Amino acid sequence: MEKRFALGLDFGGTKLAAGVIDLSEPCLVDSAFRSTRRSEGAEGAVVDMIDLASGLQHIDSIDRIGICYGGYAANNRVLKSLHVPGWDAFPLGERLQDHFGSLPVYLANDANAVGLGEYRFGAGRGARSMMFITVSTGVGGGVILDGHLWEGEHGLSGEIGHTRVVNEGALKCDCGRYGCVETVCSGPSMAGRARTLLAEKPEVPSLLRDTPNFTAREVDQCAAQGDSIAVQVVKESAGYLGVAIGNAIQLFDLDCVVIGGGVSRSGALWWETLRASVEASTLPWRPPVAIKPSALGTHEGIWGAVALLPQD
Repeated sequence: MEKRFALGLDFGGTKLAAGVIDLSEPCLVDSAFRSTRRSEGAEGAVVDMIDLASGLQHIDSIDRIGICYGGYAANNRVLKSLHVPGWDAFPLGERLQDHFGSLPVYLANDANAVGLGEYRFGAGRGARSMMFITVSTGVGGGVILDGHLWEGEHGLSGEIGHTRVVNEGALKCDCGRYGCVETVCSGPSMAGRARTLLAEKPEVPSLLRDTPNFTAREVDQCAAQGDSIAVQVVKESAGYLGVAIGNAIQLFDLDCVVIGGGVSRSGALWWETLRASVEASTLPWRPPVAIKPSALGTHEGIWGAVALLPQD
């Protein structure tokens, strides 16, 4: 079979990644990473990404480019970023074509792209309709219905992180509303909730009191050791996420949900609580839905970018 190469680019808020994938296998041929220089904005990110990609094996043989973009995008165009300045309506595809030639460019929001990547290459293979959810610094999602990525009219489909699950005591989200999934299920929100409980319950012993600058990872590790405050945080976070996932299952009649991001690497308590909450939040007579960890690992953005490319 004749080899065909595609370039996958992942523009993230904290990391840039570039990789060449052999579409005839498919397999990752070469990849490179570097931190995002937020202060340099969109222009700096493009310069850095071109520099990354230019050193990859077979870069001169690519015939198309896929882009996984960490912000809002729709209809193959960048709309804006909430985290890095200078991206509003930025002509990303055109800029890359200026450098690499008039190759076709396909781009989508990162959660949408990675969702399609999991559907085609990862944990979602064989599903009819699935949702990918990334739980990390934020919470995002991508929806694939009958094999097609569903972006929505404004690129907002799958934004499960900004669905509301909390009323009493709801925290304000970065989006400006209160009680969003992101305020209780993201990594930073888990660490913040633990700090709040430590302050509210000074009499309760906790391993976290001896762990300065802890993150969600340390909260999960302490929960695995039976730390009562950490256990409460993990159960609350996974429980709320399960409610949101259950709602999504009811809306789209999904047969698979794939979960990625740093928080998804939590231990058994988080996963057991999540699955129990999903089950309690869906109709009792419907067939069970597969809730799976992502399979694409650290190169998920590259695979997601290439998954956007037409299958011909």
